[in-house]
Amino acid sequence: MNREYDVTIRCTGTRLPVILGALDGEELRGVIPVKDEIHTRRTMHYTNGKHDKGITGDKLVLEVMNSEPPRVWTALEMSRKFRDRGFAAGSAHPTLSKMALENPPRVRRVGQGQYCIPGIVVQKGAAAR
Repeated sequence: MNREYDVTIRCTGTRLPVILGALDGEELRGVIPVKDEIHTRRTMHYTNGKHDKGITGDKLVLEVMNSEPPRVWTALEMSRKFRDRGFAAGSAHPTLSKMALENPPRVRRVGQGQYCIPGIVVQKGAAAR
């Protein structure tokens, strides 16, 4: 009992006549040209086993806070900025908390989930934008 096999071979155009010549009476079911493969995913760059976004979370917080006139930022606003730059949105609050606990603090906690640059005068009861 002879078994039949379907064989798929990818080759260059110069090798195709040699391969077709080796068929020796076998049934040829088709030859399909290969389309150029387009890479749709960007190559990721990693540093110390982590995705390299070109900036640290601490530097991003300071960049965002200094990008506008001094004001109070909420953790939610900062989470959106983190997400826009490729960070996990949940990493904003721990970064803000860590920076507020440093000695000297690089950000100041002014209320529940509200932060600003040290030296900014904030009125009691004033809501963050």
